[in-house]
Amino acid sequence: MQETFTQHLPVAREVLFAFHEDPAHLIDLLSGWKYSRVVKHEGHIRAGARLDIIEHVGPFRVPLTFEHTLYDPPSRFGEHQVEGPFLVFEHVHEFESTSDGTAIHDHVRIELPLWKGGELAVRLFIRPRMVRFFAFRHASLARLLQDGAIPGAGPCER
Repeated sequence: MQETFTQHLPVAREVLFAFHEDPAHLIDLLSGWKYSRVVKHEGHIRAGARLDIIEHVGPFRVPLTFEHTLYDPPSRFGEHQVEGPFLVFEHVHEFESTSDGTAIHDHVRIELPLWKGGELAVRLFIRPRMVRFFAFRHASLARLLQDGAIPGAGPCER
């Protein structure tokens, strides 16, 4: 599965990138999403930093470790799974300046090994969960913006 999820916000690209640079804000973005819990992060998103998450899938707890591999402020950053159930799990966050703010494009590439259901399991189970997750995350980011929790967010100057 390769998919891009996009959100437009009336905030300057540099402000949104700076907000995402602090992994503590990931906890804010996930607040209320009952399926994931951040276990450990290194306090930054530069290449080499790791992030440990526990994902809840039914009665199972699935540990995942991601390593940041791409850091290009204020344009993009990315990570990939280094421990977990996926054959491939890559995620690139891209920040594009627009005339009225910023478009955040989340490019996701996921593959499961055949013995775990392969592409069929991704299509039937993983993709629908990712769609729900990004809808939740987009709503969380919009809420944090509305609540004033994104430092420096104000009218975009273009």
